[in-house]
Amino acid sequence: MLLAAIALVQPAMARVRQQWFPEIDGPLFAMVWLSLLVAAIAAHDVYERSRIHAATLIGGGFFLGC
Repeated sequence: MLLAAIALVQPAMARVRQQWFPEIDGPLFAMVWLSLLVAAIAAHDVYERSRIHAATLIGGGFFLGC
């Protein structure tokens, strides 16, 4: 569910980039932002379960791979 929420945040982050960081390229900003959010989920999984959950691997890989 958290990965789905991250997918919904992307259009809002595009508007934030236009207003706050106009010099940064749009796709680059989106990939960095998405990578940081997926890394935060993975860090939480490691902290809570001592491993990365399968849903995080599959969903995060889908986000970062597409």
